[in-house]
Amino acid sequence: MFVTRYTLYFTIFAVMGYFVELLNTLPRKKKISNRGFLFGPYLPIYGFGAIIMIMLSKDIPKDNLFIVFLVAMAIGVILEYSTSYILEKIFHLRWWDYSKTHKFNINGRICLRNSLLFGLGGCIFISFLVPLADKCIDFLPQWLQITLAGVMLVIYTIDVVASSYANMKVKNMEEFSKAIGDQTAEIKKNAKKVIKELFATPEKIAKKIEKARRKAERKAKRRAKRAERKKR
Repeated sequence: MFVTRYTLYFTIFAVMGYFVELLNTLPRKKKISNRGFLFGPYLPIYGFGAIIMIMLSKDIPKDNLFIVFLVAMAIGVILEYSTSYILEKIFHLRWWDYSKTHKFNINGRICLRNSLLFGLGGCIFISFLVPLADKCIDFLPQWLQITLAGVMLVIYTIDVVASSYANMKVKNMEEFSKAIGDQTAEIKKNAKKVIKELFATPEKIAKKIEKARRKAERKAKRRAKRAERKKR
């Protein structure tokens, strides 16, 4: 049940984080954009942050919102900075960069505004969202909890593999080799192209095979005609 419950926690808050980021960028971008590393409508950084907060909540005085605020802010800052650093080291790409949009930032990876929002969000999270998530999970029968958790783990595994493959391809593209700053929109756009091309490959292979087959048939017919002429 531990794995099941925490997988559901992860899913609930990763999806919630996706919509938080969506609402945050929609007024500025004027369009829906996925700012995550993965293709699906969920942001793992929020899911992992939620799990860490829930695990630590046993040792945090929940009635002391100032302590909750500080702990949530620290977790958010560490996760955001380390995620940005690790992704850039592996893929040589940056999914966010606050250096030009927020005055108080560290290497463009974290900024004061978001850090304070992490703290505020942590207070709301512990006071309201976790109890609500518990009620939603407990409302479901155990077999359904296990089924949903299993399905989501499979989806996450496929998404991680597909996204990693696509982003490894994207990092080798010429336009990204020397690019700097927030590249989220361009990364996602090109990653989708990579996946589309990957799924199109079997169809292309089938077309090539069919083309080769027809070419071989034409050659066979020409040889047969030449053989008939020689007999005459």
